Amino acid sequence: MGIAKRTQIYWLCQFAGWFAYGGFWLLPSLYAGLPMVPLIEVTCLGTLVSIGWTHIDSLAVRRLGWTALSPAKLTPRVLVSSLAVAMAISLSNLPLSLRIGRAPGPLTVWLMYRFAVDVTNVFLWNVVYFGVHYFERWRQAERDKLELAVAAA
Repeated sequence: MGIAKRTQIYWLCQFAGWFAYGGFWLLPSLYAGLPMVPLIEVTCLGTLVSIGWTHIDSLAVRRLGWTALSPAKLTPRVLVSSLAVAMAISLSNLPLSLRIGRAPGPLTVWLMYRFAVDVTNVFLWNVVYFGVHYFERWRQAERDKLELAVAAA
């Protein structure tokens, strides 16, 4: 697959995934009958913040060469990275949520809940991201073996 096509798919997944996630955050507000315009604005801004943090994460992953690591070496790095990125997303989105009074109950409880959800989401994002890379590497190795078998015959 060409680099342009991979980049296009990457951004499609980033926007579709994060905006779907943002949409799920809106569902309780719809049910509660809250004013939707400020909620949609804050959700869109928060979604863009989340896209930014996960994109920074993917740039760091590529720069550090993590896509070439074995699963055993990669797993602890992904766990720590997921925690760090989720914390950045949660804290970055906090001022937006407070702007519309979206932190129900005690702030610390809301922030812990938000952090737990963000960790899960970022970890799943990383699993998909690295899964795609591992699949591509496996597929390329199979092609290389086939080319060697054909050349040897």
